Amino acid sequence: MQKSTEVLSGLVVGHKSDGRCRYDPQVKQELIRQCMKPGVSVARMAMQHAVNANLLRTWITKAQRAIEIRWLGERLTTRIEHLAGARQQRSRNPFNERFD
Repeated sequence: MQKSTEVLSGLVVGHKSDGRCRYDPQVKQELIRQCMKPGVSVARMAMQHAVNANLLRTWITKAQRAIEIRWLGERLTTRIEHLAGARQQRSRNPFNERFD
C-alpha cells in the first residue's frame, strides 16, 4: 500500500483569482476519508498535506453532514413508500369501507 502522502499528491490543482487554492475533489475526498478513520489526528494530516487544519475540519464536517442527510433521506423515502403501500392495500380491501 502506498503512503498517504503519495496517494494524496496533487491536492492543490490551481489557484483562484483571489489567491485561494483549488483542490482536486477526488484527492480531497480521500483525505477526508482518511481523517475519518479512528485514531487519526486531523491536525497531523493537515500538516502532512499542507492544508489548514480548520479548513480540513470544515471539509470533514460537511462530509459528515452530507452522509447524515443522505441517510435521513433514505429512511424518509423508505417510510413514505411503506405508508403509500399500506394506503394502497387499505383502498383495495373491499371490507374497508370509509364513510365521509
